[in-house]
Amino acid sequence: MSILRLSAKRDCPLAVTLDGRAFGTPYKKRSRLGVLEPLTEPWLPRVGGELDHYLTHHLERAGECLRDDQPVVCMAHGFMYDPFHSVDVPPHESDNGHRRVFHFEDYREADRLRMKAVSWPRDLGFADDAGETGLLLAFAWHSKPGFAGSLFKGGQNFYSRAYRYAEESSWVLIAALEASGRWMDARGHSQPIDIYVHSLGARLVVRGIAVLLKRASMTDEELEARHTTKAESAAARENRARLRSLVKRLGRVIVLGGSEYVVEAQIMYRRLLEYAESTPLHPGEGPQIYNVVNREDDVLDLLGEHFGPRTFGNTNVMGHNGLGLKMRQHRYSKDSRWCDMQIDSAELMEWMEKRGIRISGDEPGQIWDHWMYYTFKGNVELYRAILRTRKEWSIRDLVAGGEAKRMPQDIERQWLTGD
Repeated sequence: MSILRLSAKRDCPLAVTLDGRAFGTPYKKRSRLGVLEPLTEPWLPRVGGELDHYLTHHLERAGECLRDDQPVVCMAHGFMYDPFHSVDVPPHESDNGHRRVFHFEDYREADRLRMKAVSWPRDLGFADDAGETGLLLAFAWHSKPGFAGSLFKGGQNFYSRAYRYAEESSWVLIAALEASGRWMDARGHSQPIDIYVHSLGARLVVRGIAVLLKRASMTDEELEARHTTKAESAAARENRARLRSLVKRLGRVIVLGGSEYVVEAQIMYRRLLEYAESTPLHPGEGPQIYNVVNREDDVLDLLGEHFGPRTFGNTNVMGHNGLGLKMRQHRYSKDSRWCDMQIDSAELMEWMEKRGIRISGDEPGQIWDHWMYYTFKGNVELYRAILRTRKEWSIRDLVAGGEAKRMPQDIERQWLTGD
């Protein structure tokens, strides 16, 4: 099977079975199951440790026949998933991300729209093989805190608590990506690791990349100021070198209806531009963000913009407003690493149809628009094309290419508000 499964509960990785079943007991190397050691930013787990032991074994299985012309993609879901939920029920009845969206079962069109339990791997062109169609890292994380528990134990509403869980799990994701990149290096695989996320998964990824860039860009002087002994400084430099290798290895980041706040996305993107300039990163190296926007996404409005943690600037989410007005000049430059795609834009729909792709637009008054990003097959054709026909879908061409290649990017003015 071309899929490697990993789960997380807050800052603890969870080694799971081949179908995604998690166990609450400490990790056992014999069974390769259980709760692994918690991970604390900015430190990556040691090479050859528990996480390596688990991931390397499953990477060898899932990527046995991986070729360099096939993609490597990490998938992460959004809000209201529980990695300990059953995998012994039909996909639409499970809250376990591995069973609900990281499976290989096929659904009829009507059932896709109604049940929202579609197969992300199948939609992206992956098959149940040994890596011939590419390699998948399926990352399921705990995003379903109890309503009462959140209020009385955490002093937050359940969505704000899930938002915080995403932050805590983001370093687990980074560590898993770094270990996967080292495995690819050891076997001579040169392709990037792409990322595909929906909804609150945007918090997981944006936060993770932002911290990754911050730590990877630290100078020797900054490391020595933080770590006084020679041993600590040497360990910090090795840790930084591993992080820098991961930055280069990351590729296309497709965010569907992202509920991360615009201000947080801007922080991450500024760090990316600064890092790309100072390192430097070549045009094809490092994260490239494809941000899929829907103006009619009521779930983003209800949850992301009303129930999320309230801090200065946190009023708009990237799934409504894109990168915001302040970053327009960067989005439209030839060095841009970000593009916004408003899938309910008539102009963009027409542009896509000329390229043989029919995106969904919106369904006025339908709250289910939050899942149309991946339940509508035309939308999925777009994401698959970005991942598998890479030359035709580079951000450089979409943003600053010639008239034939340049994509309509403007988000309707009433949605592009204060940031």
